[in-house]
Amino acid sequence: MRRLSCFGSRIAMGWIAAFGLLLGGAILDGCQSETSRSLAPLEVWMQRIQNFYRQHQKWPGRLEDLQDSFASQEEFRQALRNPVTGADPGYEYVKPPRGVVGTALADRVVMLYQLREGERVVDLPVGYVCGQARLLQSTDITDTIPNWQPFRPPEAPIQVAFPARPKSAREEGEADLPGPQPKEDSRKPEKSQPPDSRQGVLPPPAQDSSVWSYRASFCGLEYMLVGMQSALFYRAAQADPYQLMNLLCEGLTKEHQVQVRSREKILLQERPGLDVEMLLPQHNHQLRVRWCLAGDRLYCLSVAGPEGTLNEENVGIFFQSFRLLPP
Repeated sequence: MRRLSCFGSRIAMGWIAAFGLLLGGAILDGCQSETSRSLAPLEVWMQRIQNFYRQHQKWPGRLEDLQDSFASQEEFRQALRNPVTGADPGYEYVKPPRGVVGTALADRVVMLYQLREGERVVDLPVGYVCGQARLLQSTDITDTIPNWQPFRPPEAPIQVAFPARPKSAREEGEADLPGPQPKEDSRKPEKSQPPDSRQGVLPPPAQDSSVWSYRASFCGLEYMLVGMQSALFYRAAQADPYQLMNLLCEGLTKEHQVQVRSREKILLQERPGLDVEMLLPQHNHQLRVRWCLAGDRLYCLSVAGPEGTLNEENVGIFFQSFRLLPP
């Protein structure tokens, strides 16, 4: 009897211990933060999106495209409800741009948000193109849908579409100047400095030239428009315009250690132009540049970004939108 009693005590103690673990687990589960409780459903959505990409080699257009990966439509409807915020639908999917997969932008571009009362939640994890699900960081790219708008610089009779609002070098400089700003006549366009090599630099112009530039950052890429005006350009155009643009290209390769991948002569509205693709090995960056020589004006459009991110969707629209307007 004593042995049985001891055995029974052990069983009882085992049941009590097991019950304690279950109770403790239930209590801990109830005390989990919203961040922890929302992470698992978000990761399941991310896995389904990644599987869709691997299967079709493209991103779904919307979450409804993933219905076939669920056992039933009812299961899909239940998954759309966010268990933490109660929102239904509780997730917002933003189709990422092409050229992001496998690049340095993949772990910065957000494509899946959690919703609370129809609004994106900034204090809960989000999903990234690389497949991770974590809290937002200050360096994350949350705006990935371009808003292409035509832009006409006041300094030249041209037009080009930027994916975001462009800023001039003067605007960027003013933001850094403390206290009273200098008078307008002390900040003429010719005082603007050319951008650095990561945004498509041009060699320093002649003393008598006028220089201006506009820049827009969008989805991890840098878009730039630079203009120069000089009588030297007109004389060069009469002789051999492509020689001038080739010299500019060679200046980049020597001064900034840029590797030229391709170079193509083109015509833009009967004006000579040059398309160049470059690589900046020290930054693992890719650079595409288009020069256009029109009379005494030289224009340069450039797009720079991590290697493998530049494609016709984000570069072609920018280049093709360039138009020379009547003076």
